[in-house]
Amino acid sequence: MPEPEAMLLRYPHQLSGGQCQRILIAMAFSGDPELIVADEPTTALDVVTQAQIIRVLREVQRRHNTAVILVTHDLRMAAHVCDEVAVMYAGDVVERGPAATVLESPLHPYAWSLKNATPSLEGPQYVLPTLADLMPGLKDMAELKGCRFSRRCPTRDEVCARTVPVLEQIVDGHFVACAGNCRAQAGQRQPELHVLPEPSIPAAQPLLEFREVSRVYQGRSKGTLFHALRPLSLTVRPGELVGVVGKAVAVKVRWPA
Repeated sequence: MPEPEAMLLRYPHQLSGGQCQRILIAMAFSGDPELIVADEPTTALDVVTQAQIIRVLREVQRRHNTAVILVTHDLRMAAHVCDEVAVMYAGDVVERGPAATVLESPLHPYAWSLKNATPSLEGPQYVLPTLADLMPGLKDMAELKGCRFSRRCPTRDEVCARTVPVLEQIVDGHFVACAGNCRAQAGQRQPELHVLPEPSIPAAQPLLEFREVSRVYQGRSKGTLFHALRPLSLTVRPGELVGVVGKAVAVKVRWPA
């Protein structure tokens, strides 16, 4: 926490999202609990702060030997943080098992969809698959007699509409709730992914060009400057996707008398 003494004099609204998250994590662990439920602890935070929050959470969890239930929509984060993963759809657990197994080799059609909907930054790029229809509402779920995922499932059959699936162990520690032929052929009927052609980046005149752009602003406390952007030069050409990731850096300076 930067300038911890100054933090004690601030109200919550004067802190950043990442600072509030770190304080809440400290408060949660201060009572040495046996279990903590972390519901989307990194939502709306930038990627740098997200990594810091997860690192703090893991370090303190191991130090206190505390169990943590992490609620998240981020499959990649779950793969790096969790020991076990339970995939839920419309209130039901549809797949459960070791994190690496579930996230690398999912068996339930909904788990396939979640994995395939997460684009990779490496290797060939695919057209992200989509599911038909929408998740059922409360009224719809009360009237459904079979699998809640059946009307969106790409591998459904007539059994799915009338059979409520239950979790069954496929291999050691890996459970899947899937009825009909889906269960018998779990993991073998995944939809084919269509590879996108390699983009051609023409050597054209840049659409946008920055030369030695920088931004510095004064912090709340005297003597602190924040370098939001150090001198940066870049060009954006037609067809390119350019990302800038980082955070402001606080620097102590000596003000003239």
